[in-house]
Amino acid sequence: MKTKFFTMLALTCILLSSCNNELEEKQIAIPDEEQTIVAQSGSILSFDNETAFWEAVEKVRNNETSVALLTRSISEDDFLSLYREFDQAMEEADNFYQRAGGYEEFKQKFPNLYYPQYNDDYSAYLPVSDEAIAKLVNPQGKVIINKW
Repeated sequence: MKTKFFTMLALTCILLSSCNNELEEKQIAIPDEEQTIVAQSGSILSFDNETAFWEAVEKVRNNETSVALLTRSISEDDFLSLYREFDQAMEEADNFYQRAGGYEEFKQKFPNLYYPQYNDDYSAYLPVSDEAIAKLVNPQGKVIINKW
């Protein structure tokens, strides 16, 4: 009787230990109190000083934070950056470039991008060479540093 009990107990333990929760856990970044907080004045981000701006640039460049976390806003949609406008333009580019007069329409819809028009190159480019900075400036390339 004891051997049957211990055998059943051992099998139960093996069965219970083999069943585990295989759901993936998502880690949510919780901003700490020392994180740079950026104010948003209309469509322009505002930083207390140049150091705070460059700290934010480094955090965005290293994927340590997003613009939504920097501003403590609900979503990325609250701020339209030059980079987001460029992203949107690249998604829509094929629709414009495939028809006559589409290139000129495209330039009018996205006037803040750089259009070199050199030889056969009719592409649109970011006018800011650093993508991290492009994610922090508005479509006109503006940012406020030391408003006071």
